[in-house]
Amino acid sequence: LLIFKTLRASYLQMGNFSKVTCYTESEAPYYFFNRMDEIKNTDSVTIIDIGGGSTDYVYFKENQPISASSVHFGCDVLWGNGHNQFDNVRQNGIYQHYIGNLNWGNNEELRKLESEMKTNKKCSTTDIINFWLSNSQENDILDRLHDDYLPLFVYHFTAIIYYIAKLYRYKHLNAPRTILFSGNGSRYIDNFITEDVSIIENIVTSIFERIYGKVDNIHVVLPKIRKESTCYGGLYRDPNASVAPEVIYHGIDKDYENVGQMNADNNLQSTLLSDYEEMNKIYSSVLDLLKKNGVIDNSVDLNKFKNEASEGYDENLSTHYRSEVKEKYSDDDICNDSVFFIPVVDKIFEMSKVGL
Repeated sequence: LLIFKTLRASYLQMGNFSKVTCYTESEAPYYFFNRMDEIKNTDSVTIIDIGGGSTDYVYFKENQPISASSVHFGCDVLWGNGHNQFDNVRQNGIYQHYIGNLNWGNNEELRKLESEMKTNKKCSTTDIINFWLSNSQENDILDRLHDDYLPLFVYHFTAIIYYIAKLYRYKHLNAPRTILFSGNGSRYIDNFITEDVSIIENIVTSIFERIYGKVDNIHVVLPKIRKESTCYGGLYRDPNASVAPEVIYHGIDKDYENVGQMNADNNLQSTLLSDYEEMNKIYSSVLDLLKKNGVIDNSVDLNKFKNEASEGYDENLSTHYRSEVKEKYSDDDICNDSVFFIPVVDKIFEMSKVGL
């Protein structure tokens, strides 16, 4: 804090700390895109900011932030190894599928760098796959991920939308009229699922309808500028605007004051297991919708992904709830990260290996 105050006074000529306003980073894209007239209906808007490590949600009502939440479920879980904490583990299915098999053309420099990263035990699968993606103009990774792993990305997307629909219904918020995606992690939607926004709108609307009942069609915005909007958006925020309260939602319609209450709730895990069953039925219907619209062709065996998505939540939730919550926190602590995603992270890892 002392360093921040010193630099603030030096570079911003701001000696008065009261002039500094702190608010959640994911509010910023709203102000940026609203100023650019990208948001056509501002009655109720959700910003979903997908980064590498986390996904952040902010709900706006009539231009005011009403609710904010953050979950440790960004796009890096797609490239990782589930709950295995060792960086040198190389079990991710996407990594195993493509390492040494990408077409680098005549770019021997990048091919050599890939080989060096492979032998460097400090480089994780996430590091290597992000290296492929950052050099996608020099290889064929984008087309191959779309062709080989579209159902995996759909599962990640379904989990994000399902979770936020459950949260909003529990908090008695209307289904958003507009959802805008920001953050570079959200580019997997148009890169690896579909660029057809109308299809994404159908998916999002259908998921909310499974939770809310009939809702108006939800407008989806996939802007060209995503990460930059976070940098610039804060400049357009009304300094007198309210700060959105942060919400912790564990996937069950109940608030917990601390971890002790969570551990004592015998219905927590059983309710979550029912949620996963419901979510996977929705996931199956989303895959069918994409196939009906020609996004998925007959060469993809959807049943393999559907079957993998539907298995193994009970033991996984029990095991990793113990390690990620019971053994990590005392009863008086607050668990700020949603337990809903505990088995979903491992499920994505297992689904990455479908077809190997």
